[in-house]
Amino acid sequence: MKIIYFEDEGKLKFLLGKDSHIVPQKIIKKGNEAIRKHAENIAKEYLEKTEKYASEMEKLRKNPDFPIEINHNGVILKGKIVSAENYTLRVKLLKPLTGKASRMVGVTFGDVMSGCHIFDKLSTGIKFSDSAIRIAERLLISIFEEEKRKLKNVETIKMANLLNKIEGISAKESESAISRYMALKKFIEKMKNS
Repeated sequence: MKIIYFEDEGKLKFLLGKDSHIVPQKIIKKGNEAIRKHAENIAKEYLEKTEKYASEMEKLRKNPDFPIEINHNGVILKGKIVSAENYTLRVKLLKPLTGKASRMVGVTFGDVMSGCHIFDKLSTGIKFSDSAIRIAERLLISIFEEEKRKLKNVETIKMANLLNKIEGISAKESESAISRYMALKKFIEKMKNS
């Protein structure tokens, strides 16, 4: 990591990443070598913290196993965040039904402007942000409602799958088309209601 020195309002400072540090007068009086050694020591600490943070973040992203519970219309939904990689929060519903869903977080302009992101960095470590937890709770509700709909309509779903198979349409192709249709339908309903 490069250390860049500069003057700011008469003070000697240096940059590490996006943080600036003031060189104390007692160090300046000792000369260039002392200044460089001081900056290198701070850089070493900075790198150790950054590596620790990156390691914690990687562990939490890949396998957070973060439990979530919410009451939805009198039904306790239990699930967990199963991963949080590449700006995508993945949630699994465990009880009373099972299913999975995911949502991109912190990518859109709206997310950024509203402060929506997956992680908060605290002095004690890294944790899921309140916005990520709220999104995970909404995903649990969405999964639950979708799984309830599937149970209610199991025979119709079987018939549609059989007809798709007869037509030579793969399950993946069918799911993709249905997903696009449902998203469009939801968008149109939202526009009508606004």
